[in-house]
Amino acid sequence: MADCKEKILSNNFYDVITDYSIGMVETDRVYDFCYADIEKLYNVVYLNRSGIPDIEEYFFDYQTIPKLYGLMQQGRVAEGFDPGSLIASGITQVQRPPLSLTGRGVVVCIIDTGERVIIMSS
Repeated sequence: MADCKEKILSNNFYDVITDYSIGMVETDRVYDFCYADIEKLYNVVYLNRSGIPDIEEYFFDYQTIPKLYGLMQQGRVAEGFDPGSLIASGITQVQRPPLSLTGRGVVVCIIDTGERVIIMSS
């Protein structure tokens, strides 16, 4: 497929990760899009926003997602929150003394350079 660089960098295109192969589909004559193949397992599809209905209509609120993990304030438990997964994984145990690992002051950053990394075991 043609070079996608302009579409990748443009704010006028949605970036969608798919788990199906579109390598043989020739819909670029109908729709304004391009894609990048990832290990023949996934594709990142760049779709022109002007040809797609407003994506805000498809967002779900927190109540419709059965298990949602995220940051929580201490002392405020959301209605319907199930801590079962946190308890089963041992997270609540390390949050209590003597370890008291709460994650406060921790910043996590993931930088995806797009470069393929191969780790060789010896």
